[in-house]
Amino acid sequence: MQLTLVTLNTWKGEGDYPARLSAMGDLIADLHPDIVFLQEVFAVPGTEIGTAISLQRRLGFKAICHPARRKVLNFQGGPVVSTSGLAILTRFETRNARRLVLPSDPADGERIAQIAEIDPAPSRGIGLHAVNLHLTHLRDARALRQSQFAAACGAVGLTPGAPVLFAGDFNDDADRVWLEGAVGSSGREIRNGRENPGSACKSPTLIHPPQDGGPSCIDHILCAPRGVKFIEISHHGDATASDHLAVRAVIDLGE
Repeated sequence: MQLTLVTLNTWKGEGDYPARLSAMGDLIADLHPDIVFLQEVFAVPGTEIGTAISLQRRLGFKAICHPARRKVLNFQGGPVVSTSGLAILTRFETRNARRLVLPSDPADGERIAQIAEIDPAPSRGIGLHAVNLHLTHLRDARALRQSQFAAACGAVGLTPGAPVLFAGDFNDDADRVWLEGAVGSSGREIRNGRENPGSACKSPTLIHPPQDGGPSCIDHILCAPRGVKFIEISHHGDATASDHLAVRAVIDLGE
């Protein structure tokens, strides 16, 4: 069974938010995803203003939302109390969705992960675990990002059973060396589609890559265990939608 996955950092409520929402909806719809992982999901509590609810209506998907990082931000010319959390959109049934508090640094603030079980084909018994992540943006905090990822791995469990999909904004490379540093000697096999032989998808996912040599290919889709195969991985979008490109992956669950 093949699935199409998309991850996108939605850039909170920045810029021309209504126009960006429309562009994001068009972008994601054109990618024909089965599961969408969203980060920096802007919402104004107590109102209908929100990225997840808007995209859910546009796509007709189910939505799992976990607000985070509550603060006052400037929005369309004035201050509003807002959140910028995580959301998973999917056309499949979900269960056991939960919010995991990750290790954090006071200089950055709250970081969470989303974990949910998704059933692409309930009648065939094909289930998977989806983990949505937005790791710390602090520049010299690679060890913290690795510990945040390790905490998510520990919470979901990486057994030989159901596949696990990790997606989101890692604010880091998440290559083979990075992953080995995160999971240590546990023997867990986690793969990034960019590392597949012949993959050309190693270019920046930031619209404006950092000028100081920091990582610029920071949005990733990873999978475990060995039975899941990447068929295709690609980048999409432009600044009309977000300051990040969307990453699209087609995977084979091996069923």
